[in-house]
Amino acid sequence: MLSHGRASNRTGSSPRLGTSEPEAPTTNHGGPSSARAAIREERFMISYDEIRAKADEFGIHTSNVQRDYVFGWLISAAATHPRLGDQLVLKGGNVFRKAYFPQTRFSDDLDFSAAADLSGVDVARDFNEVCEAAGAASGVRFDLDRNRLVDEQQLDRERKILKLRLYFQDFTGTTQELILKVRVDVTALDRLVLPVQTRHLIHPYSDWESCNAPVRCVKLEEALADKLRALMQRQYSHDLFDLVYGVFVSHDLDVNRFEIVRTFLQKSVFQRDAATPRSVLLSLPFDLMRGFWDRLVLPQATQMSFDDAVARFTSGLADLFAPFSTPERTVAGYFP
Repeated sequence: MLSHGRASNRTGSSPRLGTSEPEAPTTNHGGPSSARAAIREERFMISYDEIRAKADEFGIHTSNVQRDYVFGWLISAAATHPRLGDQLVLKGGNVFRKAYFPQTRFSDDLDFSAAADLSGVDVARDFNEVCEAAGAASGVRFDLDRNRLVDEQQLDRERKILKLRLYFQDFTGTTQELILKVRVDVTALDRLVLPVQTRHLIHPYSDWESCNAPVRCVKLEEALADKLRALMQRQYSHDLFDLVYGVFVSHDLDVNRFEIVRTFLQKSVFQRDAATPRSVLLSLPFDLMRGFWDRLVLPQATQMSFDDAVARFTSGLADLFAPFSTPERTVAGYFP
């Protein structure tokens, strides 16, 4: 557990559990006094000015900068937690931003894989401890009484998703006390194909030297293979962006494209049949994604149009699947 000599910001002794989403956070319109604001500013390891400067640099709202900052501390604290540190493997959108690509999109949640069968009550308790450690190290004030497990969803005969909501106080210096929320999903009894990697946490803020725990994460090629699989099962614009940026745009890392497709086939019903999924991917209803493209939170340096993303995807797919080329099959009756 992280410890940097700061007082705990714990407001409760146990996680508060429920089966439904709490009501929207309330706003206190009686703003803090200047003395209180000065005390609050003194507690934080990064200043209000830095948050605003990062918002200008990335071209995004300050609330998204705050979540990105908090995600870094939560990942770091979870990585050093006595139980979660050996159980959780970072995956999903934030595995790209926090472990591989510093200029990729901002994700709005945290996703973890766990090989073990975890208890929702235990995970909620452990994440309260993670919040306590992250808050003590960074000064971020988490509402531990409000944190909760909101749902457990059975994915198949084995895997289940534990859905948590964590809350923290806005720290941009606003005269209103706002509560911000982050979503955390933990997939228990999850099955990974490729070896778990250990990466240095990407934390593009001035306190990065304190927030730099080694992070256990899904291998990049498996994370990208999961995006191929996701595009066949659902048509979400963020999956298209993650795949296009990671495979066809970014040159930050050498990506093993053969391993991406091999892993994708291994984790799907297709196995040795690469022609069918390639045809399905080329015939995706891209227009269904177009309306949601502008909702992606992207750094200014990584902006790309929806049409550009689709063009890169469709033109690059042939090369991606070329090593597995087989005669095309009819896929009109296929529904993933």
